[in-house]
Amino acid sequence: MSALFTRAGLRAAIATLATTLRAWAPDGAPPKSALALVLIASANLVGMAVLWRTVKQTLGPMARTPEPPPVPQRRGNERFGMTETVRRDVFRELADAEINERRRAITMNTWGGHAWSREDDLGYVQRARAREVAARYRLTLTQMYLVLDEGIRERWPGPDGEPLRATSEPISLRSE
Repeated sequence: MSALFTRAGLRAAIATLATTLRAWAPDGAPPKSALALVLIASANLVGMAVLWRTVKQTLGPMARTPEPPPVPQRRGNERFGMTETVRRDVFRELADAEINERRRAITMNTWGGHAWSREDDLGYVQRARAREVAARYRLTLTQMYLVLDEGIRERWPGPDGEPLRATSEPISLRSE
């Protein structure tokens, strides 16, 4: 039988716990009764269980996140698993959304005219649009951003006939 389950082992465990609890007590006195000792120990065990559960729920998904699927290799005129026609269609949809969002932000003077804040908001809107388009074409977000990058680098025309800007506004501190 384990040493903890013998009478001497149980006394030693209780003495160790009492010493630990005495260090935690505000006046340094040990608990007055066995019931107080059990209640304090139970409260600590419950607190540790809640902490363990919270840590497990928070860190668990990060530890178990599967790797994203690999981007399909280039074959013939296919790149990123799509023909150039499909890539251009995807780019056109993303470019159209970007141009419309830029116009809306300027017209409505969102973010008090702060250009960098509008750019940041544009990134948020662009990601949402990229998810919609990716779902429709059954693509990953990685493929979407690769197509957007290709279109910007190759200077494909957007819906207005001009290539998309490849730069962002520099950060300027707000004065308000």
